[in-house]
Amino acid sequence: MCGIFGYVGTRTATPLLLEGLRTLEYRGYDSAGIFVPGYGAVKAVGPIDELAKKITTTIPGTTGIAHTRWATHGANTQENCQPILMPTGVFSFLCHNGMVQQVGTGWGGETRSDTVILAGKLKDAKTPLDLINLFTAISGKNAFVV
Repeated sequence: MCGIFGYVGTRTATPLLLEGLRTLEYRGYDSAGIFVPGYGAVKAVGPIDELAKKITTTIPGTTGIAHTRWATHGANTQENCQPILMPTGVFSFLCHNGMVQQVGTGWGGETRSDTVILAGKLKDAKTPLDLINLFTAISGKNAFVV
């Protein structure tokens, strides 16, 4: 399973996100990433320490989301690290905890994670009904942050 940690407040988010990820590392140690709106994402394959090495300066935002992954679908690659940044559409990023059971049954290839595949489908959602239909179609136990 994976771990998702978020922060909204007045303090600088980056150190708090890393601290939160360290408490969740037992839930996923294959890769990790953070996203701070307005400043982008930093992601790394490997344990939280690998992510921390990539953050050489404090990102000044006071809101953010962090994810640590235990790879169940798709290779342990930089592409599959979360948060997944959305290339187009209404949403900025996607974090996912769980397994989308449709992967391997026509929803996508073997090397991409179920979250990357879901992000591709999510970017095409234009209305709340599109989102309801997409999330209703997913089998399995999941949690999503978009």
